Amino acid sequence: MTHVPPLMTSGSSCPLPPMCLASLSRSHALVKADESSSVPTNSYEDVSTAAKSGSGGSNNTLIAHSAVVHTELAVFDIGAFSIIRGGAVLRPPIRMYATQSTAGAMPTVKIGAFVYVGPQVVCEAAEVGQLVRMEEQCVVAAGARVPDGVWLQPKTYVPPEAVLAPYTVYRGVPACPVEKLNASVYQLQHLEFLRQLRILVSEGKRHDN
Repeated sequence: MTHVPPLMTSGSSCPLPPMCLASLSRSHALVKADESSSVPTNSYEDVSTAAKSGSGGSNNTLIAHSAVVHTELAVFDIGAFSIIRGGAVLRPPIRMYATQSTAGAMPTVKIGAFVYVGPQVVCEAAEVGQLVRMEEQCVVAAGARVPDGVWLQPKTYVPPEAVLAPYTVYRGVPACPVEKLNASVYQLQHLEFLRQLRILVSEGKRHDN
């Protein structure tokens, strides 16, 4: 079974004990849906059920059952229509967590709308903008800032405290800009990508039922 590594991406010790990725289903996961309501969600199916039943509202964010969102360390304010794939790990930067917890406050990590977090991504960003795409096995190290329209190619490593440029494709270790994106064209392509992925998720649910 896969376990969350004991070290943060910055190299600092993780304040959490090692845990199985699948254990999210047994722990609470509070995702702030909008300013008026929040939805506890552990899996694609949970979001769908909440939306259909009308209990608690929904912002149509899909979080895979095997993803881990460390809400015991921070409040994750995730924008509408985002998708977080299986094996992804979201946690706050260790410095933000230490500073806020010392002050007796729970830190908030903001992730914009229409964000895609691919399989086995580890993200400790201080902030993620809208329309961001993180492909599989990317690592966004502690305190990095990822603005609107960033596209991280597979296995890209974003160093600690890095500030990326908007609407830019990044690749490599460390992340290097390889292409400047046309914002309007990219937005349309990214939204279509998310739409097609949602169709696949919906079809998978029908097959399971």
